[in-house]
Amino acid sequence: MGDRKPQVAIACQGGGSHTAFTAGVLQRLLSEPDPEYEIVGFSGTSGGAICAALAWYGHVHDDHDPRTLLRDFWADMAATSPLDRSVNTSMQTMTRLRMAGMSLPESSPYWTPAARWGQRELGKRVEER
Repeated sequence: MGDRKPQVAIACQGGGSHTAFTAGVLQRLLSEPDPEYEIVGFSGTSGGAICAALAWYGHVHDDHDPRTLLRDFWADMAATSPLDRSVNTSMQTMTRLRMAGMSLPESSPYWTPAARWGQRELGKRVEER
């Protein structure tokens, strides 16, 4: 083995706050000036897959900083408009009501008219990077 650094592949968890945590941890790991390990791959699911793709792209392309890619992408995805905030608030309220035992109709986010719009917006934001 000698002077060879350990090779690591990083698995990125998705799912709401897990994705935010993953993005923050990646930014920290990727800020190490001379880590004691060599990153050889990233993988992930859901939002973690987006984190993995952005981190890997920046990791292998010297003209892109992976930390900046992660920070800027998730800043762009933040709910900042009044519409985004009201949708988030209504979804949180519905979840709390369900958890409190209230019977509410089930619905899938894929059944809403906004689903295709959301998919296009996500695609545009990924391509912008």
